[in-house]
Amino acid sequence: MFEAMVIVCLMNNPNQCKALQDTRGPYKTLEICKERLNEMRADLLSVYNLTMMYPYSGHCGIPKNEKVAT
Repeated sequence: MFEAMVIVCLMNNPNQCKALQDTRGPYKTLEICKERLNEMRADLLSVYNLTMMYPYSGHCGIPKNEKVAT
């Protein structure tokens, strides 16, 4: 399982960033999680114009409460 998270930064201060977590996941595959990241980025750009915040990066990770198989 994977959780999606997007990092957004202020355009006038790229050192001021915030992590935004997805509310729909977790996702069964990495590919589905990456599709959700793209959707989240597009949604953020439609809400915040480029003069305010920009989706800088994204990440699909294993949920904290899930154990990693060894």
